[in-house]
Amino acid sequence: MAMAVPTSAGSPRRARSLLLVVVMIVAVAGCAQLMADSIETLMKQGIELLTAGKYDAAVTKFLEVVQRDPKSWNGYLYLARAYIGKGAWGDAITSGKKALELAPSATEVAPTLAEAFLGGFDRRLRYIENGDVAEPGGQQVIDKRGLAAAHIDDRCMGANRGSLDQS
Repeated sequence: MAMAVPTSAGSPRRARSLLLVVVMIVAVAGCAQLMADSIETLMKQGIELLTAGKYDAAVTKFLEVVQRDPKSWNGYLYLARAYIGKGAWGDAITSGKKALELAPSATEVAPTLAEAFLGGFDRRLRYIENGDVAEPGGQQVIDKRGLAAAHIDDRCMGANRGSLDQS
């Protein structure tokens, strides 16, 4: 005895449409998992490069992380750390601020941001401690007696310049 299968015109189409939807869902879920795995892999690679002192390569990895996931506070945190390693203080501060914005309660963000803020200052202190007279950029750091030099130009002093010269 043969079983009768309904053969309405919409059934094969509905079945194909349903199959197509299922395939698309599986593909999208697979891509999302692949993307997540890729971000995790990029983070691991970046941390390894950072630890090895390969700051430019680490920056590249962390930039890829934050490009793929702009809400990755951890990506911005490690990007700031890589910039600190390079001595790129402005970029380190920008990345650290973004990490803080995304994760204000994460305890590891504030020390990294503070290190970025103090980085340029710390660099100048190292030159003074080493007895160097000038930074690599040529700006004077200490005077001939070993005292910190303070250079004040006319724009900073404005109208008060004359009163200081008279004293």
